Amino acid sequence: MITMTAAMATNTALRPRAKADAFLSKVEVTSRPRVQPKPLPKIVTEPEPKTTFEKVSVKVGENEVKVIPFSEYKEDIKTRWKNIHAPELKDLGKDIKKGIDFIKPYIIKAIEWSKKMFKKIKERIST
Repeated sequence: MITMTAAMATNTALRPRAKADAFLSKVEVTSRPRVQPKPLPKIVTEPEPKTTFEKVSVKVGENEVKVIPFSEYKEDIKTRWKNIHAPELKDLGKDIKKGIDFIKPYIIKAIEWSKKMFKKIKERIST
């Protein structure tokens, strides 16, 4: 809370800095008690168990992973390219062409407008 006496406001003969010092010397500031925060409860965590790794041996003949020969791998790549990638690239080309056809008239208008403006500016500069 700030309290001020009447004499503090009436002293006008002092310079601004002196007025401020006089005012601050007579002001009494009392602060409110601060609220103490409640302590947070302690969180107890259990330590993680250590991970141990065991050596695993795989016997040949049991649960063998089939390795694809290079010739089958090569045929798979050709098939995927033919059935998946080639049609997608064709569709991409069609979409790009449609986009170009859509913006082409706007670009032509912009070029024509720019030519007209350059001609006008050139005429104004030359005259």
